[in-house]
Amino acid sequence: MIPQLDQGRSEAATLEQLFNHDISIQTTPHQPAPSQAALSKYLLLYLQGGKDLEGVPWQRGEMGGAILDEDLSVIKDLDAVFQPDRDDYWRSSRLLAGSLRLVNENSLYFFYGGSPDRPNLLHEYIGFCKGIIRDNHEIDWQAPQLIEFLDWEKYYDYSDHPLMPDQRHRQLRDPFPIFHEGKYWMFLSAAAKTNSQPKKGCIGLAVADQLEGPYTLLPPALFPHFMTDEGEQGLFYECERSQVYYKGGMWHMFFSVMKQHVNPRWLEQLGDDAASITDSSLYHFVSPQINGPYQPAGVVPVVKGSSESNLYAINFERNNQEDFIAYGLNLEMQELDVSGQWKVLWDNDYPEIKKVSPSGQQSVADPSSLLYGREGYCIWDAILFKLPA
Repeated sequence: MIPQLDQGRSEAATLEQLFNHDISIQTTPHQPAPSQAALSKYLLLYLQGGKDLEGVPWQRGEMGGAILDEDLSVIKDLDAVFQPDRDDYWRSSRLLAGSLRLVNENSLYFFYGGSPDRPNLLHEYIGFCKGIIRDNHEIDWQAPQLIEFLDWEKYYDYSDHPLMPDQRHRQLRDPFPIFHEGKYWMFLSAAAKTNSQPKKGCIGLAVADQLEGPYTLLPPALFPHFMTDEGEQGLFYECERSQVYYKGGMWHMFFSVMKQHVNPRWLEQLGDDAASITDSSLYHFVSPQINGPYQPAGVVPVVKGSSESNLYAINFERNNQEDFIAYGLNLEMQELDVSGQWKVLWDNDYPEIKKVSPSGQQSVADPSSLLYGREGYCIWDAILFKLPA
């Protein structure tokens, strides 16, 4: 369990709550909203690719950004925050999504993925970049560094990409680190070592004594699968943008999968329930231990309300009223929905994502004005981070 922070607790407990950025969801009575002076602004990062690029934009993805006000409206566009570097092999062609972590009041780590160009476009790597938060929410970023992962071949494998048969896919992306019991645990998108072709998608897990690694890969925290007469069959080709939270004595894992990457045989088994599976479905698995194994949170392990949200790569963040909101890519508009109009209701074991009226909330602007897009660019994979007040 994540220790709750009281004065006099150990330095490790302090680091745990700060670094994990409120992954421990409290069940105490709702607290009043903080005073105006204490309200936080937000850092928004996202992947972008020019619409004029040849091929699919994600093959040349770079990281854009913006600073958002307390009400999630845009204060400042940051344009390209991180770009591929032809002289740094692991990130020489494209960048991939990740997560942000605070290590003290003004030091920020950004963990993210990258890959080289063809013929290794789908050989994915994970690195990090350290930043110092200055006045006016300016962030000075240092040079990116590659993270070393040990024992990948023991538990993980290449997969055959259904749309790029000429490419072997080394899935290693979407890092989500947690500090727990004196160690750093990193969840990531990976492919399990299994005979289930091509559906090998899993949530990998690695552990380290130091934040910057090296990380030793462990067996997958979750390999979603079902059994057939032919044996084990994976549910998904890939499990994207995982996030893990602690609540009610259980670890709760969430991730996204485009429906085209769902095993059709599993959908047949679900029967009528398969109608609830869409591109927007946010999958939900639980475990009493951080390292799993994680089990489905229901017959159809999908967060209520997510399939109807029309969002992809849904993630959670707290607003200034300390409520969780859901955000992601609006699939219809192909713009980011960071409006705060999707609230995460989580009063029991099963969260629900529900659209709320902006007029019923404080400090949330008109959502129609907060679909964030950039002319001439495709954008995807939002990463929203609440900055220190």
